[in-house]
Amino acid sequence: MGILKRHKWKDVYSISMHIFLGEKCFEKIKTRFRICEKCGKAQEFLGMYDCWEWVDLSDCETNVLLNKVVDKGDYYLLENK
Repeated sequence: MGILKRHKWKDVYSISMHIFLGEKCFEKIKTRFRICEKCGKAQEFLGMYDCWEWVDLSDCETNVLLNKVVDKGDYYLLENK
């Protein structure tokens, strides 16, 4: 038997800023993307009605996503560059 390749998924987050009682507040928001730390595969969480699943991104979409994230250790941060 071959070795089963296991992914090590890391979620992608973005930062949102809003004003609360006249002060800036920043919030980390989980996006619908995840990236495997081992192989670099990227997926998007998509669904219709009650059926939700992780769908692989194309090579082009994966490269775009990888160019827009910064590794923050436990998660990736999606930045608007």
